Amino acid sequence: LTLIETNILVLLINSQKPVSKEEINSRVLGYSKNVNSHSLDSHIYRLRKKLAKVSSQTEIITKNNGFYKIS
Repeated sequence: LTLIETNILVLLINSQKPVSKEEINSRVLGYSKNVNSHSLDSHIYRLRKKLAKVSSQTEIITKNNGFYKIS
């Protein structure tokens, strides 16, 4: 995993509720909450592929248009 992917994963694991794209952009990528970056989508895509290789039960779910949760 890259450092950014690791930080996204840690944030999702430690959160009790779904995490918004804005919060991930701000806390992990260092972007303003108002930035709509496709960079986050790319990181999530690659992270999902890597998770699928190691576990069929753990996945990142998109909730309510723009929120992510790990299950």
